[in-house]
Amino acid sequence: MGFQSNCPYDPCTKRSTPNVSSRSTDVFDKSEALDRERLEVACLRQDIIDEYEKKSAELLKYLDSMESAFDHQRSEYEDRETNLRRENEELKHELAHGCRAHVAELLVKEQDREEKAQQVVQALQLLKSEMKEKERIAQKEHKKAKDMVEDLQLTLEKKEEEHEIVRRREERTRKHVEDENDELRRKAALGWMLGCLSELYLRLDPEIGTGGIMKLVRKVQRELECGNQVFSTGGMMPPKLEYELIQREIRRLINASATIRPDLTEKLRTSASMLRTTKPKEFTGELPGDRRKKLRVNKCLRDQEAALRSISAPSQLPSRREAASFQPFILRDHPKQKHHIACHQDVQKRSSGNWEEVRLLEADQATKVAKQTSYQEIKKILQGLESSMTYLLGQERRRRLYNQRRI
Repeated sequence: MGFQSNCPYDPCTKRSTPNVSSRSTDVFDKSEALDRERLEVACLRQDIIDEYEKKSAELLKYLDSMESAFDHQRSEYEDRETNLRRENEELKHELAHGCRAHVAELLVKEQDREEKAQQVVQALQLLKSEMKEKERIAQKEHKKAKDMVEDLQLTLEKKEEEHEIVRRREERTRKHVEDENDELRRKAALGWMLGCLSELYLRLDPEIGTGGIMKLVRKVQRELECGNQVFSTGGMMPPKLEYELIQREIRRLINASATIRPDLTEKLRTSASMLRTTKPKEFTGELPGDRRKKLRVNKCLRDQEAALRSISAPSQLPSRREAASFQPFILRDHPKQKHHIACHQDVQKRSSGNWEEVRLLEADQATKVAKQTSYQEIKKILQGLESSMTYLLGQERRRRLYNQRRI
């Protein structure tokens, strides 16, 4: 590509002086070296140019492919951009339409909210006014109720005072009634004892001696008439000595030996057993109307049966229980005597001359039977009286201990 000279000599060498021939060889060598170098440089340049052209061709080819790819991508991008713009326009249109609808809806809701808020404010003001009115009425009612409560408290205090007065009055009345009931129980027990002792006194043989029983009768009678409140709940005094004396006298009579008529043993048997099993307070109870009528009817039936038995001659002797239940309690003949009299009525009619012998024989038999059973029966009766006195003394001691503990 560059210009190369084929002359073996350089024009400047012509101007050089002849005395420098030695130098010309050196210059020639150097020029040859330079030519060789220049040739190498030219070859190297040609190689570089070829390589450059080759690389340039490849680069152009690559650039062409890149340009075609870029054009393809650009076309795709433009298409995509067009689609996106179209979609964006559609979305903007839809968004604008939706926003308008949403704004309209929001405006409607805002108007509704404002109306509701206004209604709430009005309702709140109304409620405040009503609350103030109700508070005023409630304060008025509270004051009225407070006055009523105070009046009720005063009334309740008055009623409590009246109730306390009535309770104390009822307590005094109840205590008085209990004292009267205790006194009536005591009198009933003493009256029952007095009746039993009087029965003993009337039934005993005067020859045996009735002084001790008569003394007991007098003591019980005096105790019954004096009206001492033995069972008084407020009394702190010990039992009177009369009860202990009566109890000792009854024990003495139990240990003593005496004989009574046989009809007394049968008639007092039920009373002695009832005394051992029944407290004296049961004698003071009053029976109801139906029970009283029933007892009256039973008593009439027993009287009729007793009358029939006394008229007719039975085949066998009645038992002692039947005799005690059918006969009255005081001053009645023994059923065995009635039986003997009824059995021997025919004998009296047949032989009036032998009446005295029959009567003496029957009297001897009755006396023997009475002597055999009298001691045990009177002992049972007196034991019943002793249990009654023990009950009286024990009850009085228990009441006295109870009053001491309560105080």
